[in-house]
Amino acid sequence: MSNLILPVPFAESVYGQHCKPNHSRIIDVAGANDNQAAAMPVNLLRANCTVLAPLEYNSYPDKLEDPISYLDSNVDMAQKLQARIASQFDWDNDKLCVIGGDHSVSAGTGAGLSKLTDMTKIGLIWVDGHSDFNTHLTTPSRSMTGCPCAINFGLGMRQFTDLYQGNFIQKIVQIGLREVDYRESQNLQNAKIKTYSVLDIEELGMARIMSEILDYLSDLDYIWLSIDIDSLDSSYFEKTETDDPLMGGLTPRELLYITNKVQTTNKLKVFELMQLNELNKTTQLTVLASRLIEMSFGLGKFRYNQT
Repeated sequence: MSNLILPVPFAESVYGQHCKPNHSRIIDVAGANDNQAAAMPVNLLRANCTVLAPLEYNSYPDKLEDPISYLDSNVDMAQKLQARIASQFDWDNDKLCVIGGDHSVSAGTGAGLSKLTDMTKIGLIWVDGHSDFNTHLTTPSRSMTGCPCAINFGLGMRQFTDLYQGNFIQKIVQIGLREVDYRESQNLQNAKIKTYSVLDIEELGMARIMSEILDYLSDLDYIWLSIDIDSLDSSYFEKTETDDPLMGGLTPRELLYITNKVQTTNKLKVFELMQLNELNKTTQLTVLASRLIEMSFGLGKFRYNQT
């Protein structure tokens, strides 16, 4: 069993089409050295993971006549990511972590997985302040950032959905929502997507919500956990570290709890950490990122009194 980390430094909006190669900062958190305890997440990742070469893709100018911004760049990124995953990820023997800038990267991740397995056997848990369930027909921002979850369900532009050859996710759960467009909300309702807003978390509690989610997905063989870092409350990161910070979000403890609960099902096959744009070695967000990746691979379980 190999633990693979695939960096995809793709971003949109004010970041253009590129962001910094954050995987190097996550693996080298806070100047880790040989004198640190072996249980530090950075050392666990170094010792137990293979970091693949960052995805390379072509950059194209934004054409205003396109239905979404940077359409050519997004399509090129999705095609190349699909090819990389299909060629380098052994579905039966590996676990995969994709570190991305823009959450639109998830369209390429899903397209890659569709080449390897029956997507109806995978449950997608989407942790995000936004539902990303727009299509090119409903998005008010004209940004692909708001569409990747819908694409994995089979909705949206054929430039992306055709990559899946009809092999789409059928069970999706969303956690942490606090900014959803009106027509996007209609898309969610029509698709019967199970959603939990931050208000639901306040009223029900994360433990109950995770129990309900894992019960809902219990008939599936695998889980794909996709975390957008803007699911966090904006007080936990600097304004340049993510693309669309929102107040009133989740805490780091809740993200760690979600990841731990999913990993202990032994069904977590694919983990994504998205919307990371300007990390440096010293911020708490960088340390949190390394912890989440560590936990997604089942490393360092002793912190939760597990053997």
